[in-house]
Amino acid sequence: MVDTRKILSIARSLKHSQTFPRDAPPTVFSIYFDIIEDIQGKILERLQNNLFEDPYFVTCTTTCFIQDIADDIQNYSSNFLDRIAEFQSKHSMSEQQIKTATLGLRALFDFLINYMSDMEDHVRANAMAKCGQCRLTRNDKAQIVSSLASAIYPYCKTIIFPKNTVGGVLEKIVERIIKFGIKYVSTKHINKSISISQTLPLGNSCDVMVALQ
Repeated sequence: MVDTRKILSIARSLKHSQTFPRDAPPTVFSIYFDIIEDIQGKILERLQNNLFEDPYFVTCTTTCFIQDIADDIQNYSSNFLDRIAEFQSKHSMSEQQIKTATLGLRALFDFLINYMSDMEDHVRANAMAKCGQCRLTRNDKAQIVSSLASAIYPYCKTIIFPKNTVGGVLEKIVERIIKFGIKYVSTKHINKSISISQTLPLGNSCDVMVALQ
């Protein structure tokens, strides 16, 4: 049985892994795995609210996706950890960034898109193929993209607006623009995963019922 509680359990365990490079501060690792956990949490909220047309496939794919990342970082030669370490070695962080565990909008975009997205696309494609499909309904794709935007946006908030009417309006405008950008980029990468999955043999790794907890 697919227990959705397992998804968050695996996601939370990622940032407690003992496989991080000893000579690297944990900031970027923590930020990335916090984002992964938050994305899974948003998807689970939508699963629990019955917003997906094919909850079985979404749950199965999400479980395989997060499990494959967990398996990778346990390897002696981890693709995910190597890429995070590579980014961190090329980007110095201020004391304030380290203290607040933030990267800034430009650095976060560079990190998520130029360093991590290609591996995520392939892991997502493998997860879809394992679960026996290489497609998502239009609604389910939109729900996943919205989950990504909602989870990633808080990490992009680099401007503090005044606590007044004008500041509130400006904050909403900026939020709408940033989320639109996240959704646009996310849709492109999900479509890429779908295309990759169509070249892979289909399996049936989740031959179980979905249990929404």
